[in-house]
Amino acid sequence: AVVRSMVFIGSVLYIVGLILTDLSYTLVDPRIRL
Repeated sequence: AVVRSMVFIGSVLYIVGLILTDLSYTLVDPRIRL
């Protein structure tokens, strides 16, 4: 159960990180469009 929760938290953090990086890139350079 602990390993499963760790993997779940890790995947959630990974996805949130990707979204944050995408948002930061669009904020830094508005010309970039996803």
